[in-house]
Amino acid sequence: MSTCVRVKNPSAIKMMGFMSILIMLISPNLNIHKVDTLFFMNIVLISFYVMIFIISLIRTMQKPVTLCLNDRGLVIDKTETCTQSIKAILISGKIIGVKPVGKKIVPLRYCFEFADEDNQVDALEAMMDWANQHHIPVRKTAFVRWI
Repeated sequence: MSTCVRVKNPSAIKMMGFMSILIMLISPNLNIHKVDTLFFMNIVLISFYVMIFIISLIRTMQKPVTLCLNDRGLVIDKTETCTQSIKAILISGKIIGVKPVGKKIVPLRYCFEFADEDNQVDALEAMMDWANQHHIPVRKTAFVRWI
């Protein structure tokens, strides 16, 4: 038995907005006439926030990929993960995270939402059935993910 659905990266609009606000708050504090340690710390912070903004934008703009659930495990865009290495499936609203064994945070590649709005309920039910068949706990809870 194999079920395949299209998934996409969760929207990072909130993250991009937050990074934009932080950049706007720090930028006026830059004084090019007084180059000191604080100036360089602000440059490093702004660079970090810009990098997070760009990564979030790229991930949000990526095209959907295929998620296949089969007897051996799950396959997300040609990356297979066996059922024994999955600790839990976490659901937070429309965002789904697959938490691997030994990890405290859901890796980015295992965090997604269903791309097809019309079949979202059916896809979620198929995923929950697959998880129950393989004795993987499914929890509806907020979870931490990278960026």
